[in-house]
Amino acid sequence: MAISNIDEKEIKETKETKGTKGTKYTLGRITKINSQLIEIKFQKSHAPKIGALVFTKPLGSKFSVFFEVARSDNDGTVFAFALSSIVGIKIGDIVKTDGKGIRVPAGKETLGRVINLYGKPYDFASGEDIINAKTYLEIFDAPDTDVDFDESSIDILETGIKAIDLLLPIPRGGKVGLIGGAGVGKTVVTQELINSFVAQHDGLSIFTGIGERTREGHELVSEARDLGIFNKTAFIFSQMNEVPGARFRVPFSGVRLAEYFRDEYKKDVLLFVDNIYRFVQAGMEISSLLQRIPSEVGYQPTLFSEMGSFQERICKNKNGSITSVQAVYVPADDLTDPSVVASFTHFDSIVVLDRAIAAEGIYPAINHLDSTSDFLSARTVGDKHYKVASDVMGILEKYRQLQDIIIISGLDGLTEADRETYETARRIRNFMSQPFFVSERFSGKKGIYVTIEQTVESFGRIVTGELNYIPEGMFLYKGHVSEVIEEFERTSNKIGEIIEKDDSKKAKKDKKKEKKKNKKASGEK
Repeated sequence: MAISNIDEKEIKETKETKGTKGTKYTLGRITKINSQLIEIKFQKSHAPKIGALVFTKPLGSKFSVFFEVARSDNDGTVFAFALSSIVGIKIGDIVKTDGKGIRVPAGKETLGRVINLYGKPYDFASGEDIINAKTYLEIFDAPDTDVDFDESSIDILETGIKAIDLLLPIPRGGKVGLIGGAGVGKTVVTQELINSFVAQHDGLSIFTGIGERTREGHELVSEARDLGIFNKTAFIFSQMNEVPGARFRVPFSGVRLAEYFRDEYKKDVLLFVDNIYRFVQAGMEISSLLQRIPSEVGYQPTLFSEMGSFQERICKNKNGSITSVQAVYVPADDLTDPSVVASFTHFDSIVVLDRAIAAEGIYPAINHLDSTSDFLSARTVGDKHYKVASDVMGILEKYRQLQDIIIISGLDGLTEADRETYETARRIRNFMSQPFFVSERFSGKKGIYVTIEQTVESFGRIVTGELNYIPEGMFLYKGHVSEVIEEFERTSNKIGEIIEKDDSKKAKKDKKKEKKKNKKASGEK
């Protein structure tokens, strides 16, 4: 077959191209296959540009195999990495392209659906194998919008999570990194944020799963249904078993859909990414396929530019905002790893989850001394909030310093003032814990949403030390400080009743003994 431009009428229509009447395709031929990378020969004048989507349908297969052009030579040869399984393709197969990039469906049709990076559903609702959306968008065709840089209009997003709202405020339209190793609670915090945003702020959420396990994705979707937020959330996944190209491009599908809801629906959108580290990993694999010389620790030389091309699209404009929460896996708990550093530079708030705090049974296991927020200032959160937050941070910092003395000398080695600070810090740390709505079925504790006003008021009382008479264990998993006081009073009353009952029994027993003794003495006389 000659390699040339042909009209759609001359080729067999496929499910992927159905409905694109009048589309013209350029044909090429596969000349080399190297793992997930293929070499394709086009006519020199018709070679597609970098970023174009090409596809072929293996003989006997129901589904097409997709590739993205990553490099081209002057003679019409292009190199493309796979976006789906390459099973069935062979040298000599014909590929097609219309010159456009990856497209994702957009609009209300995607809400309450679970799809892959180019819109193929995983959930197969109603039995269909495509999303019948009116609008399809190229994932790299970012809209031209004016970013809102007006500092006077900074709006802090209330999450309902005390440990975040007090010390790590999140700006509407900002980016937040959830940093932590495996098993410290990144996904649970992410799920709780989705719940609070949809339930309390009437927003829309886009969950982008990069390299997710099937079990994790299934649990997330199931919990979203149970919490009643499923129909206000679009789920875009590239699973762990999929090719690196799919994991490398799925975050761009997520952000493009978020841009559409922000600009066309005039909505505030919460974009979740779990896990951004797997995006970096996929880029490293693609870079290796393209034989690029690696940089430090084996990462791709284009790491920072790739990260920037995604992060810079998350912003606020006159239409609405995209606020992003991104889980970041930390290899070997090393915060200096290049993949972690590349993410750090873009975050407005960094929430570090600590394994040692999790081991103490305090969830969310946030290490506030290692975490930061660019928006914790009197100008953005108010004087009262900032003062309470500063007092809390000062006490927690002093608590860290006192740990060394306690290890050597014990509590007896502390001065009276230091002991008071230590006791206050223990209560602050415990009060940072909170029951989540998404973990009710596992913890048995009803989830609590705490407003910023309630949070500031509660910690404002704790930092004074006025509540140090209450055992520190009673501060665990409470919402407002009034709950702590009520439990203490309730427990104290019960203890008082028990003591009173015991005293009454003892008095009766003593009286009986005395009577018996007097009777005996009377008989002897």
